[in-house]
Amino acid sequence: MILNKLAQVLYTSGQNVVGIMRSKLNTGVRGGNRLPQSNTYRTAESLSAKVPDVSGGKLTWEFVGKDSAVRLNTGGGLKGPGDVPYSGKSGKSGQTSKYIDALTKWAITKYGIDSVSAKRMAFSIAHTAVKRGRVVDSTGWLDDAKAQLDKQIMGDIATLLNQEINKFIMTELKY
Repeated sequence: MILNKLAQVLYTSGQNVVGIMRSKLNTGVRGGNRLPQSNTYRTAESLSAKVPDVSGGKLTWEFVGKDSAVRLNTGGGLKGPGDVPYSGKSGKSGQTSKYIDALTKWAITKYGIDSVSAKRMAFSIAHTAVKRGRVVDSTGWLDDAKAQLDKQIMGDIATLLNQEINKFIMTELKY
């Protein structure tokens, strides 16, 4: 019973929660950048909250958006060191790493440096990614907005619980 009411409250406040996410994505400048992501407005506008679902005594509330929003949320899309396509072992067998090649090309394009410096930078990035378990330093834009989201959602839950407790007390005291 209370889960159904909670689902209703969360659904009505869903636009506030989505608004916080959109605002953070549209205005937040992530480490290493001067501006928000270039696809930010399309990604932000794709975000929406589904109707909370209560089944089997469990409440689930799902948010949907473009795949790029998921990648932004996870801070790069890699979960652990095994997901970084770099082993740190020598490529003596004559094979080249597509990952290192891509990082090298990116460094040359982004910083206009020579290929030797770019390759050195690529190996440094790959080594750091393996140590951290992800390719970017930031944890994700949703993590940046977590405090605001927690405050909004927990405020909604607290309001509902206070109302229900007050109703229970009034019923028991026969007011």
